[in-house]
Amino acid sequence: MAATITYRKLDQNWDPLFGQGQANFVSDIDAVAQAIATRLKLLLGEWWANLNAGTPLFQSMLGAPGSSKHLDTVALLLKQR
Repeated sequence: MAATITYRKLDQNWDPLFGQGQANFVSDIDAVAQAIATRLKLLLGEWWANLNAGTPLFQSMLGAPGSSKHLDTVALLLKQR
C-alpha cells in the first residue's frame, strides 16, 4: 500500500489556511510540490530555530559570475536542498 503525504494548504502569501476542515489540506503530488517549494523558498539563516537550514541564495548563488562552473555549483546546492 502506497503512503499518502498530506500538508496544510498555503495561500498566495504562503500563509497556512485554517477553518475549512479537509479543504485546508493538500495531498499526494500537490503536497510534494508544496513541500519542495517551501523548502527552496526558505533562505539560509531565515528560520530562527535552525539558522543553518535554508537555501544559500545570497551566500552562494547570487552575485557570482555566470560561468558553467558556477551554474553547476548552483544546481548542486539546489539538489542538496
